[in-house]
Amino acid sequence: MNVPATDRFTVEDAINLYGLDGWGNGYLAVGTDGHLLVTPSRDPSRAIDVMRIVEDMGRRGFKTPLLLRFPQLLEGQVHELANAFSNAIREFNYPDRYLPVFPIKVNQQRQVVEGLVTSGWKHGLGIEVGSRPELLAAIGLATSPDALLICNGFKDPDYLSSASLASRLGKQVVVVVEKPFEVDQILEMAKEEEILPRIGFRIRLQSKGSGKWEKSSGFASKFGLTTLQLMRALEKLDAAGLSRNIALLHFHIGSQITEIRRLKNAFKEAAR
Repeated sequence: MNVPATDRFTVEDAINLYGLDGWGNGYLAVGTDGHLLVTPSRDPSRAIDVMRIVEDMGRRGFKTPLLLRFPQLLEGQVHELANAFSNAIREFNYPDRYLPVFPIKVNQQRQVVEGLVTSGWKHGLGIEVGSRPELLAAIGLATSPDALLICNGFKDPDYLSSASLASRLGKQVVVVVEKPFEVDQILEMAKEEEILPRIGFRIRLQSKGSGKWEKSSGFASKFGLTTLQLMRALEKLDAAGLSRNIALLHFHIGSQITEIRRLKNAFKEAAR
């Protein structure tokens, strides 16, 4: 019997093909009619039929492509992340708090960034920037007083001057040193600026991650200080009376790591 492929393709086939149960995280599902459902609150009774929305927009004169925003998803993910760390902090009696940061390079759209900052206000959600334009954008955001403003990327004098400006405006700025010459630039800035940002270091570990970005980690990585470079940088800051500004240690061993052993090795090396 000649049955069209669309008739043979069932809802179960769609679920298996797209694997929504695996990565949808409770926010996405397939309805009984095969339509994509979005449940921002993870309450199935309040699911939104995307197909019906698109059809309704078409009747109102709008044409595809359309961009549909569900800010509740951002809010839910921020709370889930912060609560996971809060539970771990209570379980292990950790004496400090967790302050998340959002890398603004991931999505620079104003609605997204402001939605995240608003959702994460009580958790102290901050921003991570990688350039001076991103830093200037982050300065203008109404973040929590406790929120961190992490400055990564290449740092020229203008970038560092803007970081100092953010500190004077009350932002909790941390400039992450990734190259030895950046320490010298900070020392030069200290001669002119009364209020300086706090200082962090990105270190280059021997430990490597796994997966697609494994080659970007380990001693062959292009970014981060070696142990010797770190010690010399600390000596320079101490001699200049800036050791009190040191506030952060950062390392990166890759993304999408699936082996817990790789993480344990990195943590042990960093702690030493």
